[in-house]
Amino acid sequence: MCFGYKDNVLYFHSAGQGKKIDIIKKNNRVCFEFDIDSEVIKADKACEWGMQYKSVVGFGQASFLEDSESKRRALDIIMQQYSGEASTYPETKLKHTVIIKVDIEHMTGKRA
Repeated sequence: MCFGYKDNVLYFHSAGQGKKIDIIKKNNRVCFEFDIDSEVIKADKACEWGMQYKSVVGFGQASFLEDSESKRRALDIIMQQYSGEASTYPETKLKHTVIIKVDIEHMTGKRA
């Protein structure tokens, strides 16, 4: 799922239908997890292998953005994450675009 992060909030671009949408509508309490910089660390013995990584786990409350201006701001944050720039979004596309906003309540990180 494409996402963006700003000011302790995550934004996700999603399909309009599916299991995650159904679950969030029933219970908006969410957990999220991201891994980056993952690499297997090999060793001579299997039990000595390891992983190099950075990870974040967090909890929050999800909601769906409904108005066009909020969706535009969220899409700009998502686009910054991947391209480093904002874009323009036709109103016809915004009407059918689903943006999930997660207000982060707690987040922890780890690296090894």
